Order: sequence, then C-alpha cells, then structure tokens
Amino acid sequence: MDDYMYQYHFNLNVLEVVLILKLRVAAYIRISKKEKEVNSISNQKDLIDYYIKDKEDMKIYNYYVDNGYSGTSFDRPELKRMLKDISNKKVDIIIVKNLSRLGRNYIEVGELLDSILPLYDVKLISINDNIDGLNDEEDSYLLKGLLNIYNESYPRDISNKVKTALTTKKINGEFVTSYAPYGYKKSRYEKNKITIDTEAAKTVKMIFDSIEKGLSKKEIVDILNNKKFKTPMEHIKNTNEGKKWNVSMITGIIKNKVYTGDLIQQKRKRISFKNHKLIKTKEDELIITKNNHMEIISKEQFARVQDIIKHSVKVNSNNEYDIFSGYLKCKECDSNLTIRKSKEYTYYACSSHVRKRGCNNKHTIRKDILEEKVITEINNRQAKKIDKLNRKYIFDLINMIYLNQDGSIKIEYKKK
Repeated sequence: MDDYMYQYHFNLNVLEVVLILKLRVAAYIRISKKEKEVNSISNQKDLIDYYIKDKEDMKIYNYYVDNGYSGTSFDRPELKRMLKDISNKKVDIIIVKNLSRLGRNYIEVGELLDSILPLYDVKLISINDNIDGLNDEEDSYLLKGLLNIYNESYPRDISNKVKTALTTKKINGEFVTSYAPYGYKKSRYEKNKITIDTEAAKTVKMIFDSIEKGLSKKEIVDILNNKKFKTPMEHIKNTNEGKKWNVSMITGIIKNKVYTGDLIQQKRKRISFKNHKLIKTKEDELIITKNNHMEIISKEQFARVQDIIKHSVKVNSNNEYDIFSGYLKCKECDSNLTIRKSKEYTYYACSSHVRKRGCNNKHTIRKDILEEKVITEINNRQAKKIDKLNRKYIFDLINMIYLNQDGSIKIEYKKK
C-alpha cells in the first residue's frame, strides 16, 4: 500500500476513509563534466529526497541521473528514459534542483515545459527556483520562461569568454593545445611555448628527406615499422604499445607547417556553444604566428615536399610515387604523360593517345633513358655535377618536360 495515502474525514458524523494514489515523482539529476561539487549527484539527490520527505502525497518513482552531460543538448540517455516513462504515463511530477538541470537550451526546455508536460498532465517542481507546478500561477509560468532564457544565455556567455581568452593567447603565439606536435615538446621554462624534441625531430627530418629522395609514404612506413620506431602518440605519452605507423601519419606530418617554425592554430572550431561538432576553419579565420619557434624543416624543403605530394600520382596500390609525376606533358596536345609498364621497363606515353582521345603522338620514352637525358642536361647547366636524379633537382630547375612528336624531349627550365 506504499503507493497510496489515507485521507480521513467525517461526512454526517460518519468517518470515511479514502485511499488516494500517491503522486509518482521522477527525480531528474544532471551534472556536466565541468561542474563542481556544489552540483554533485549526491547533493542533488539529497535535496530532492529532503524536499519530499514530509510530503505524504508523493513518492519517488525513479531517479534519472545523467552524469557528465552538458545541458545544451537534449541528447542524454536518462532524460530520454524519463521522457519515455512520461509518455507511458508512469510519472506525475518531475522534481529538479533547479531548471538548469533540465537543460540550457531554451527552445528544447520550452518545448518540454509548454507542450510535452501539459500533454501528459505532468507537473514540474524546481526547488531552488521556487517553481511549484502543483500550485502554478501565471507569474510562475513567466518565471519559468525567464529562467529558461537565462539558463541558455549563461553557457553562451561562459563559452564566449573562454573563446576570447583562448583566441588572445593564440594571437600572441601561445600554444594552448594539450599535446605538442610530434617533433616538439612543451617548454619547461616558458608557459605555452614549444621547443624541439631532439629524438622525434630526427624522425620528422628523415620523413621529409625520404620523400625528396623519391620514397613513397608506404616505403617510409615500412622503414619506421621495421626499425620499431614509436608512433607519434606512443612517443608523446612515453608508452610502447606496439602500435604501427601508417600512411595517414606520414601525410599528417609532411603537411604540417608547424615544422617550419610557423604556428597555425584554430584549424577546427565548434559549430556553436550548444553543438560541439568540429568543422574545418576557413582560411581567413586561421590564427598564424610566423617564426614562432625553432624550425625542424626549412621553408624551402617544406615547399619542395608539398610540390612532390601535389604532383605525385600513384603508380600502384602501394602508394609508390614517380619522380617525374606532374612534370611530364605531350608537346602535341599538352596532355599529361601516363605511365606504362612492360616486364622489363617503365615507359611514359601521352595519356590522350593511350585513351584514343585524338592525339597522334604515339611515341613513348623509357624512364631510365629519360633520367639519363635529364641528368645530362642538368650537368651541362651547372658546375656541380650529379650522377643520380632526385625530386629536389627537378623542383629547383625544371618547369616542365615535353615529349615531342619525334620521340625527343624538350626541357622547359624555370626562370632565374
């Protein structure tokens, strides 16, 4: 009989005993990850229990506890469970410590207060806000609306203040992220500054040098894994979990301008203080601090490597790159040359002719012969002789290499 209360009264000197069903209370409790002890789960629970202790017409139906969830979103498991119980008519009253526990999004909270609860005849009691849905008057509804708007404006204000403080630090060249980029470490002596991590910096340099030597990302990955190099995260956290390097890690390193001494921050941002999804920042919103810290890679080498990646095309499924990719064209139709392979040799041919798109340049040139010709041309133009070709020489000297109708080549050099 715990679900009922007795009510005694006399009617024409006859004692009548009436059983009244107790009001079923949904005790809703929420605490975000950033909130302090004053809003702890135990504090909220104790307050609600104390509130209904002497109320004979109420009993706790269930506690609904969302631990570590922001009030800016209604995507909370226990809130959803409570709403389901409300729709199944298992709840008569919701009791919260204050209205902000329900949420800080005034549109969604307003929908709950004005539409959902009245639909199922469920009342709301917000203890610290002095809102008692059992004895509501018009001014109480007005108070709920004002509190609801305030509860949304509060996190927006806090979010803006935090964002402004962080932006100021970033503009001043302070590094405010949890972990320094691989190759660097946080300075012991200057707050929010980074300095070179000698061991990791050697690996970064090796990766950039290897790309210039013509190695593919896959080949670099194999070298690092075979030599059991720690992955960036293993190095940063000083663990050895047996993780493997992969192509994405190499890509992330060779595209990161931080290694040139420039600090680029705010690459991603949250959609809003309510929606924490990260989106890519527009180019003009990036916060760039030039020459902020010591470089590992020169700006010149970084530019050369970007050129290699930009012009590189896959030769096979192992992500191997061709040293000439992006620099070969057909003189007849200006189409790119494509790679053809036989059992013994690699050839270059006009892509339009191969695909039968109207070009009559049927000539091809072997890769080894092309390399010899380019080396000879370069040695004829400079005092320092080379015996092996790499991407750096192509980037520094050559604008384009053309395959002529007669099978000869024409090298167009960069203007000095």
